[in-house]
Amino acid sequence: MGRAFWEKGLIERVESHALTPHRLKEACGLVRSYEWAEHYVLEAPDLHEAWSRSLEVLTATNNLLAWASELGLIYSRSTSAD
Repeated sequence: MGRAFWEKGLIERVESHALTPHRLKEACGLVRSYEWAEHYVLEAPDLHEAWSRSLEVLTATNNLLAWASELGLIYSRSTSAD
């Protein structure tokens, strides 16, 4: 996931897409880089807030991946043996 987000420019492509809603553009800022997401969580004033921030990062990640898939920017490969 990190490779797609940061090395392949997925964050920038989602953020600059005309159909991307404002709330998802804000989510792009939250996971702009691994370092930024890590800093956001680790700079929390207490454990409860760190937990809350880590959930925000995970939610942003899931939402951005889902939206990128909807836009056709990524696709998932099935790994099942069906």
